[in-house]
Amino acid sequence: MRTEMMEDMNIVGGASPQALAGAARAAAVLEARSVAIVGASADPGKIAGRPLAYMLSRGFVGKLFPVNPTRDQVQGLKSYPSLASIGEPVDLAIVGTPAGLVEDVIREGAAAGVKAFVVFSSGFSETGEEGAALQRRLGELARAQGVTILGPNCLGVANSATGLIASFTTALEETPIKQGGFAFVSQSGALGAYWMDICLRSGLGFSKWITTGNECDMDAASAIAYLADDPQTRVIGLYVEDIRDSLAFRRALLRAAAAGKPVIAIKAGRSQAGAAAAASHT
Repeated sequence: MRTEMMEDMNIVGGASPQALAGAARAAAVLEARSVAIVGASADPGKIAGRPLAYMLSRGFVGKLFPVNPTRDQVQGLKSYPSLASIGEPVDLAIVGTPAGLVEDVIREGAAAGVKAFVVFSSGFSETGEEGAALQRRLGELARAQGVTILGPNCLGVANSATGLIASFTTALEETPIKQGGFAFVSQSGALGAYWMDICLRSGLGFSKWITTGNECDMDAASAIAYLADDPQTRVIGLYVEDIRDSLAFRRALLRAAAAGKPVIAIKAGRSQAGAAAAASHT
């Protein structure tokens, strides 16, 4: 306990190495300037088509690489048969393949130099032990390869400053992005989308929007630690179902407090029915 108290004091006075590492994982996703969309669809209404359509229409400041082996072009951009065939550095890959193929996509991407992955795919720990085993392997792969994985089973992220929209949320179908000082971190994609819709329709805007899903690697604590240093963020909103690493979570909150940024949290699962829903992450 004394060691933890000393570490907490160091956080307030400076920075915990663990919090810095978590913030770096989140930065690899949120500050991406080159993005590949694996399985990119020509239909902007489909899950694998929305991120590309959103970033094209919202003026993403970086490069976009559709990956689809069956097409030469997707939504007006040159398409590539694989991550390895892109032939230049890629910061972030968006993955929405079936669960059983995600591991191979991440291995291929890591070998090609991709630094981070947003995994939309479901079929992991929320489905039972077999899916949980797949998810554990993803976490182990992230650590072994030195890459960041957000998800699986997440709705993705958005950065209003750069136009990065690594998400298939329907909250952006009709509403333009507006910059603001409020960031939101949600373990639930549905609640995250609901918040974004209300925020944009009310004209408030946002700085960063992060849904963490099943958290095989990057978690809510990493997101908060990153937002504590984000110059666009003044207030952090949080929807949390389960705190997987309480010490990392506390360090992140202390980091936000030291930066003078309030964290407004909603904790789900306080009732018996809510706890069951939160445990299944549905």
